[in-house]
Amino acid sequence: MHFCPSQLPSNNYVFTGSVYFNPADFAALQSKARNVSKSEILVKANGFVLKAEPLEAIEVGNFGASSFHREMMMLSKLDKILIQVADAQDLNPLSELNITVDYKILKRDPRLDLGEDATLFKLKEDFISDEIVKRFKGRFINQGEKFALPIFD
Repeated sequence: MHFCPSQLPSNNYVFTGSVYFNPADFAALQSKARNVSKSEILVKANGFVLKAEPLEAIEVGNFGASSFHREMMMLSKLDKILIQVADAQDLNPLSELNITVDYKILKRDPRLDLGEDATLFKLKEDFISDEIVKRFKGRFINQGEKFALPIFD
């Protein structure tokens, strides 16, 4: 099935790591899933495997994705891409994960530990590790995937 990317209706959906489909499109994708439960489906879009969820606010023929997902899949709003149900294994063979961190300070917060010139951000490794484990637990991880990690949100 082919879909056009669209924005998500609110920031509540940005940090889930999922892509969203109108319930009618989600049901059509669900019908093609091989797994027994079919309540959670993974889809493959432009080489990335992502969790799909239904969302009434998404128009039929579109899929809602965060700007991070649209950027990593190199999509514009005008593109139409093939999205298929992914045949992913439940087994995750990773024992190690290397992550490159880039950050944007959206608003100043006194809890942020900024360097003297206010351009360096001191990461608290334990905090970041815990948040990343929470974010990716039970998820399929893609090479080159981009994700937002809200701090003090």
